[in-house]
Amino acid sequence: MPALRRHRWQGYVLDRARAAVCCCLVAVWLTPASASTVRDSVDGSVAETAAETAESPWLLTPVLSSNPKLGTSFGGMAAYIKQFHPQAPPSTFGGMATYSTTDSYAYGVFARAYLGPDKHRIALALGGGKANNRYENFLGSGLTAETTDQINALYGSYLMRVSKHWYVGGHAVVNRYGMFGGNEMASLVLDALELGGFNSNAVGLKAQYDTRDNTQSPGSGSYLRLSQLAYREALGGDVSFDIFLASFSRYLAHGRGSVLATNLSTRMTGDAPPSGYSTLRTRGYIPGEFRAPNSLALEVEERHYVAPRWRLAAFASLSCLFDDAGDCSEEESLYPAVGFGVHFVIRPEDKMIVRLDAAWGEAGSHGVYMSFGQAF
Repeated sequence: MPALRRHRWQGYVLDRARAAVCCCLVAVWLTPASASTVRDSVDGSVAETAAETAESPWLLTPVLSSNPKLGTSFGGMAAYIKQFHPQAPPSTFGGMATYSTTDSYAYGVFARAYLGPDKHRIALALGGGKANNRYENFLGSGLTAETTDQINALYGSYLMRVSKHWYVGGHAVVNRYGMFGGNEMASLVLDALELGGFNSNAVGLKAQYDTRDNTQSPGSGSYLRLSQLAYREALGGDVSFDIFLASFSRYLAHGRGSVLATNLSTRMTGDAPPSGYSTLRTRGYIPGEFRAPNSLALEVEERHYVAPRWRLAAFASLSCLFDDAGDCSEEESLYPAVGFGVHFVIRPEDKMIVRLDAAWGEAGSHGVYMSFGQAF
């Protein structure tokens, strides 16, 4: 599908809402129960000089993204942090909402729980949104067109620890997505390219291999994620197709608190409609702007220690959208990007961070992002 790969069409709110319901962003701003001071230690860790005090479990943060094609999106997220067991990572419960200068919006509520001594991992989310898009050169036609994307989705997953580092389980998703033409030409093109969206329900298997020293900001270890989703008409959806996802991250500590992080990820589809194709999810590009049945991405990021609560980041990525593996040898299927960012350790006890990133891709694509947590 070269036309779909190279022409631009926007599924922006679809992908922003999916990100919300998959709990990828749980952005936060810390309001401490009492003030405390910090100092540098020899290994670059954060230490309190006053008596140890409890941090507030409530966290709030603004959320911001901006790019030349979709304007500026702004909003906020709120979260409640609770650690259920001393040997488990902190659990997070919260909600988010954003509004953009194109009169579009996205919202979501979420929960990510670690129970027992990290024996059970549960994720739940509900989200939705609407995007109003205006194209000056719709799919390269030279004509102006308007479209509206709408999405509502429910997601849930459960993983059980079966060995020291392995977790296995399953997940399910209910998705309602529509893309509608605002004029006759747009409607005709959307129908011809089968870009009208779909209602779909899916279930699948999921597994993780996790040796990270911290789930929020890893300094060492590796993280492998494997999952599969089977969308079926028998489950009440409009179409039947399959999605396979894999992601592997590696973290190497060096110097005084610095980390070199790498990630290799892929998303492959079988018999998916164009609305279910893979897209670019690396910084510097708009999710949904380019699509193909399959995707592959390599990311490298240096997280350089500056002070106990501050880091500077520099990153680069190379993505490929393809029908067949051989397409990745063609320049038109490759999407490079570079960028830099500033990280603030907002909750030192749990190594939670807020980051501000700027990234640049090809053909003038670029963006600015303010969000919680590491990119990977």
